[in-house]
Amino acid sequence: MAVKVFLAYTFKDEAARNELINHLYRLRWQGLIADWEEHATGQGLSWQGSGEISSALERAQLILLLVSPDFVHSAYCYSAELKVALQRHNAGLARVIPVLVRPTEREDTPLADLAALPTNGVAISAWEDREAAWQQVAAELGAWLSAAASASATSTAAIPLPPPPTPPVDPATAASSSSLPSLWLVPYRRNPLFTGRSSLLAYLHDTPISNKASAVTPPQVVSGPAGSGKTQLALEYAYRYGHEYEAVLWVNAASRQLLIHELARIAEVLELPERALPNQYLVALAVRRWLEKRPGWLLILDNVADGEMIRDLLPVGARGHQILLARQPLALSKAMQVTLPALTAEEAALLLLRAAGLLSMEATLEQAPPAEASRADEVVALLRANPLALVLAGAYIETEQCSLSSYLNLYKQACVELRRGGWPATHLADSLTESLAAVLHISLSRAERTSPSAAELLRLCSFLQPDHIPLEMLVSGGSELGESLAQLLLEHFDLLRLIHDLRRFALVDYSQGSLVLHRQVSAFVRQRLSRESRLLWAEQTIRLVESACQSETAAPTALCRAYLPHLLTCARWIEEWQLVSPDAARLLEQTGYYLQRCVAYREAEPHLRRALLIREQQLGPEHPELSASLYNLALFYEEQGRFHEAEALYWRVVAIEERQPGSDRQGLIRALYRLALLYRDRRDFERAESLFLQVLESWQQELAPEHPLLATLYHELATLYRAQGRYEQAELLYQRALRMREHLLGGEHPAVAQTLSALGSLYHAQRHHEQAEQCYLKALAIHEGLPLAEQLDLATTLNNLALLYRETGRYAQAELLYQRALAIYRQLVGDEHPYTASCLENLAMLYHDRGEYERAESLYQSALQIRERTLGADHPALAVNLNNLATLYTALHRYGPARAFFKRALEIGERAFGKNHPTYARFLENYALLLQQTRQVSRALELRARAREIQAQQAQGLSMGQVGAGPGPGKALVSS
Repeated sequence: MAVKVFLAYTFKDEAARNELINHLYRLRWQGLIADWEEHATGQGLSWQGSGEISSALERAQLILLLVSPDFVHSAYCYSAELKVALQRHNAGLARVIPVLVRPTEREDTPLADLAALPTNGVAISAWEDREAAWQQVAAELGAWLSAAASASATSTAAIPLPPPPTPPVDPATAASSSSLPSLWLVPYRRNPLFTGRSSLLAYLHDTPISNKASAVTPPQVVSGPAGSGKTQLALEYAYRYGHEYEAVLWVNAASRQLLIHELARIAEVLELPERALPNQYLVALAVRRWLEKRPGWLLILDNVADGEMIRDLLPVGARGHQILLARQPLALSKAMQVTLPALTAEEAALLLLRAAGLLSMEATLEQAPPAEASRADEVVALLRANPLALVLAGAYIETEQCSLSSYLNLYKQACVELRRGGWPATHLADSLTESLAAVLHISLSRAERTSPSAAELLRLCSFLQPDHIPLEMLVSGGSELGESLAQLLLEHFDLLRLIHDLRRFALVDYSQGSLVLHRQVSAFVRQRLSRESRLLWAEQTIRLVESACQSETAAPTALCRAYLPHLLTCARWIEEWQLVSPDAARLLEQTGYYLQRCVAYREAEPHLRRALLIREQQLGPEHPELSASLYNLALFYEEQGRFHEAEALYWRVVAIEERQPGSDRQGLIRALYRLALLYRDRRDFERAESLFLQVLESWQQELAPEHPLLATLYHELATLYRAQGRYEQAELLYQRALRMREHLLGGEHPAVAQTLSALGSLYHAQRHHEQAEQCYLKALAIHEGLPLAEQLDLATTLNNLALLYRETGRYAQAELLYQRALAIYRQLVGDEHPYTASCLENLAMLYHDRGEYERAESLYQSALQIRERTLGADHPALAVNLNNLATLYTALHRYGPARAFFKRALEIGERAFGKNHPTYARFLENYALLLQQTRQVSRALELRARAREIQAQQAQGLSMGQVGAGPGPGKALVSS
């Protein structure tokens, strides 16, 4: 059966239409086409249709679109009529086939997913033989029409689709892409309007030497005010010279956290082994090392605010090329400072005329009509040759088809309106010049009148991080917006239409599924709003981002990683405007917990504390719903070893939960369990045991006898008894926990390895070295199979085995194990963690024993500084650290600092352990040795007698990871 055809094209492509019609006649003669109807649209800047859908389109079974830049930029491409055509295509009622008549980028248009003709993706105008191109199109159409006719003869089902053609490729783009490196991480497309600055591009390429891709060269800092074209300059450089590099990497460095986030994304692309580490700073350092080891790359850092912020992440001595873009010169040693010059008057006029569509991209300024050139000079002078302002003005002129003279009148009127509204006082903070503000005022006012929904989308985007706004995030969280905008976001075609309305005025760009706003456009859009409107939009944006991070499309961690720039931007609005709402609290918690997982504790803490404050303001300090936030913040502090802060929060949870009616006591019990662990680690054994037994009693009543939680509790209680020297009780509980875990979880589970390692520590404390080593090695065999992100227990076992080897004189093996454990701790919990400090101190003890005093001192000092920053003034580990450093100084005859450290150790030890504790006795013994060497013999004998009295009362061995009796006087004590 012959099909009806609908043909749509622009007037500029009428010649191509005529060529196609000749071939459609042949298909009609063959009985494949019944007839066709046509629709021609203007140059594309305003769709003048009535809004009614053509009956011819609704009857057609084949819809042909002659695609060119004019067609995809036309309003018809986003019209209700084309929307219906695509809906009929998706429903199988018709087939929409684009015919590429001129090279065109379709990626970001409603036509992106359609298979096009010719099937080789080469537009008709790019063929050497145009007639051969049309013959191929006709043959491919004929094949489809024949298949459709055959199917319709046997079925009334939907029209069959022809085989998909090969993906369309723009020959110009293909040629360009083939010359770019395979590792190309540039998020923006090339700017076709880029004009001038060729000498500066050459300077960046040739100074100090031209082969930057393989030589060590200093970073180049390109600085200039906002809107001066820094990003476009670097983008043009990347496309113009990209073929000379093996990799081109673009990074947004607007903040340190954003820079680390972007470098971690590059690590994923490079498939670096460190990419799985939770600590994203270490992942970023891995990227830096990759750059330092390889030549031939270009690294562009955009939006750099501060040189100090990025210094440690810049590759040093690398054979590559770094371009840093900033508003001000950066204080970086050896960096080449390049101030971006203003466009010349001729360059600015040429840019304006090209942006306005008054000159082709190939034309020169001399080819412009004299009257137009003169008016262009006037506009350039008023806009002070600002590239952003010129592009905005040109886009307005082309979209509205107004003259340069008319635009000059609009500009003068806009300046008057802005001054009447209080400019410049309201805009100075955003570095907006009056000329740029006037241009934006003109464009935004027109966009608001012609497409109110597009203006709403722009307002929404102005409250997001402007450099990369994924459409999937807007769609996923769009239900949180007003009904009209939410509905438009859900319909992909309508969303693309809104984006098109904004792109016509150059207010946004759209590439690779994401919107991009210039920061000054974003700032001006916000400034136009009243304070009340700003708050409303900020709250809507917070709800959108918070909702998008809870989407079921991916795991929450992956979504937070993808949307982190927007989480951080929303957190800034919450802080800046003191927003108080449940949505704000949830967003801050999402941000904080994600940063916590990335071991970015310093950055996470303000968000988590602010979230808690908001909940307290809304609910009151004792509300039951506050319990979870308090508990999670306590875990956050405990994870960092900030035990005093964690303790206070856990007790607040206990107080809230104890007041709650009913039988659900899980919140109370879990807080008591965490407190028991804290008190055990602080050697407050009596309180720890009391709390452990409370938890045990509750769980034994509520849980099955073989529940995994009970196995965990037996393990932790055994660790308490081991620390107290109650070895027999500890062994029974460890063995019980081990049997339960093996039965419930299997013999290769990490929890089994954890108990084996702890059992090894118990045997170690009893000097059963062979049994201890066997347990450690069994645990290591299980831990080794885990991904790096889950190897914290592996580091602990390595640390324990290293101590065993040190005590048995196997120093070389011990050193290797300590160093490996230290590397894992640093990767997983960072440099500022008590675990890292303990491992540093244990390695220091090894060097201390071997007489390598300089290395030992450095590590002792590093451990001490970490503990002073993280543990507080009275922590037991701090006292042990001070004792060990003092002992080292005694061996070095540096008696002044040794005496000061011993006094601090004794003061803290008395508060932390008590005067009758064996660890305190060891402090006394070591101090006595110092006094003896400084000829204070009577005082030394007095302290030594007191130490022996304590040891006689409470003789107990040194349990692994704890401090107690052990080596003789003058020896360092093991760090937990």
